[in-house]
Amino acid sequence: MSFFEKLDLEKKLNICTGNFFEKSNGFPSRDGLVEILSNQINFKNIKSFNDRHSLFEVSQSFVDSVTGTKQSLYKKIQGIYEYKKSSNNYLDTLIEADLVGAIINTNYDYSIEESTKVKKITPYDKEIFTDGKIRLYKVLGDLNCYENCAVTEQDFRRLKVLSFYNVFWESIRYELKHRSTIFLGVDFDDSDFFTIMDFILSKNCEDIKPMYVITSNSILNPKVMEFFNKYNIKVLASTEYEFFRELKNYTGNQNIDLNKLFPELLSEMMNEKKFQW
Repeated sequence: MSFFEKLDLEKKLNICTGNFFEKSNGFPSRDGLVEILSNQINFKNIKSFNDRHSLFEVSQSFVDSVTGTKQSLYKKIQGIYEYKKSSNNYLDTLIEADLVGAIINTNYDYSIEESTKVKKITPYDKEIFTDGKIRLYKVLGDLNCYENCAVTEQDFRRLKVLSFYNVFWESIRYELKHRSTIFLGVDFDDSDFFTIMDFILSKNCEDIKPMYVITSNSILNPKVMEFFNKYNIKVLASTEYEFFRELKNYTGNQNIDLNKLFPELLSEMMNEKKFQW
């Protein structure tokens, strides 16, 4: 039985986006944001952080400093994303192929927000009503208003403990119980991602549907494997190209255009075939 035969595609998929999608659109990953902010803020003691890959921790250190405020930090991050409102061919393809029920985004990019088939949802929304659209869960809010954007450790702690946000988290848990989830492009160095997912998965997720991580990278950090084993997340060794190719072969969906998604890779493959001939 193939990987895709194990999925219940009648209920579509949940997609949890990661570093691969950020890179494909020119957006920085969370780890990339740490590097950018560290250079701008000129931290001299970044090596002393418990986790220098954690944007939560670096941001909290800035806000806790004498000169730092959340608003000034927010403006720095907003400036990085301000001129990068672009579509995402990979997510667009999955949406047009009618294979996605919900998307979970743990970054600040604007990908696919303007799609008429998608409804953005943040923890700060008073109501969650999507009118049958694909639900885009922006776990950390967005950059439209600094008061509705979680950047620091304290921001995320507030999202976890205040009852106002429970509806948002339970809505994500419902999605995970309702259909299978694919993690695409997880940055294994991004400890914030695992902090977020651990909070989501540690409560009321007894009847969760299967979860899969698609990656072509080796997992060298034992804590990452411990996390995947803890929540029974299966790792599928595959490149993004192989994933989309097999998905197209299995579904026969013509909206999955490999030439559009991977033009450079396919061009290289064609050149190699010509050379061999």
